[in-house]
Amino acid sequence: MNPMGVLVPGFSETLRSQARIWCRAPLLVLPVAAVIYVVLAVGLQMATGTTTWADSLSHLNMWVVAVGPLFVAVQTGTMATLDRRARSGGVDFRAVPPATLRNARLVVTATWCLLAHAAVVVATCAAGIAAAQVGVGTAVLDGARLLVVLWVSYLGYCAVLTVAGEIAGMAGCVAAGLVFSALGTLYAESPSWYLVPPAWIVRPALPLIGTHANGVGLGGDRIAHGWVAVLLGALVAVAVLLLAPGVRSVVESVRYRLPGRLARSGRGGRDRLHNSPIRALTLILRSSWVGALVVGALAAVIVTQQRYQPGVAYEFFALLVLPMGCAVLPAIWIPRLRNGFRALAVRTYDPRKLVVRLTLILLSTESVVCVVVGAGAILAGQRLGLAVQCTFVSAVIGAMLVMLGAAVTAAAGRSAGLLVGVVGTVFGSLVGGSGLAGQLGPVVPWAWAVLLTPARAIVTIPIAAVVAIACALLANRAFTRQVAGM
Repeated sequence: MNPMGVLVPGFSETLRSQARIWCRAPLLVLPVAAVIYVVLAVGLQMATGTTTWADSLSHLNMWVVAVGPLFVAVQTGTMATLDRRARSGGVDFRAVPPATLRNARLVVTATWCLLAHAAVVVATCAAGIAAAQVGVGTAVLDGARLLVVLWVSYLGYCAVLTVAGEIAGMAGCVAAGLVFSALGTLYAESPSWYLVPPAWIVRPALPLIGTHANGVGLGGDRIAHGWVAVLLGALVAVAVLLLAPGVRSVVESVRYRLPGRLARSGRGGRDRLHNSPIRALTLILRSSWVGALVVGALAAVIVTQQRYQPGVAYEFFALLVLPMGCAVLPAIWIPRLRNGFRALAVRTYDPRKLVVRLTLILLSTESVVCVVVGAGAILAGQRLGLAVQCTFVSAVIGAMLVMLGAAVTAAAGRSAGLLVGVVGTVFGSLVGGSGLAGQLGPVVPWAWAVLLTPARAIVTIPIAAVVAIACALLANRAFTRQVAGM
């Protein structure tokens, strides 16, 4: 069978059907979000006084190494989530063969990926021409080259995200995005880059934007064999599609063995567990693949700690991993809890108790991640006092962000929660990772985790605690109204 499914009967019809579905989906706002990212980047560029075309291209470093992979991951995860909700788990029983449907989804995912990259590149070129930094011909040529390199090298990554979304939904896509972003940044310029697939989506673009993976200008340095990385990034899509059925069957076989172990006890004990809020919450949240997301985030941070200075690794965690995780966790768990309310409506206990327990689980998950990252920083050579300070600050700021995500998701839905989280993370990364952290950092909550000086922390920590409590109450109130209406 053709790996792309072109020769399979029904592929064209399936592709047209998928295209019609996603042309009417909320994903249409994502290219607009990409343009907003460029507007923020250009605004910060002007604020820092960098006005040349080379400086404009160098400001795309954050998109190439971090924001771009995560943006496409959230985009693909949103598609997987909407598709699961619309089909109610019946994909495997439809008349369309799974391989045909998977290949059609890859084409649609790659198209949305192209739109995201095009929005960023075109907006950057338009800003450069408007500011008289570069001529039209040079901007068009540089932009077209960068767009082709970014998109073709992302084809394999899009295939990975398509399969991850099919198996694990949003959590799988974001976990894959974090791993690709971290490993791609770490190994893009290492001698063994050709053995690390995540490096293939970062290395080809670096010579075109004129920076190393860490954002430092290339100067007289040269990054060779970028075209090889582009080809590898495209060809790996074939291997991913060929391996996808086997990987899914293995994952499904493991998934369906685990729940049986949770209920092994005496009959009376099992009945008491089944009728308890704790057991109910376990049943609602299991198989959400949040464990994979947490493990992927921790692995990305720990690998970063081993390769970079503790301060750089902490910025990667505080500005990217922590805020994105705090947006994605509520986006995964709260809709599952909302659906679980309907199934639990006839229970003798008040299902609203699950809201409080979910709040505790969200805060506990975020805090455990911060503690593990702090322990990894100590093992990587960071001073004990500084590591404890970073852990405490990140845990408190993370509590604020995860409760903010819970409140927005509970009140306005998953899409609103993810949009606020993505925009906040992007703005926080642009501000906190630049020289503007001291000036604009205090007014951007997503950058507060890097404000470690006592003069800053004495203001941000109490505010974060108050906001976390207020958002927890708002989330609880939103759920109370929904439960009352059932």
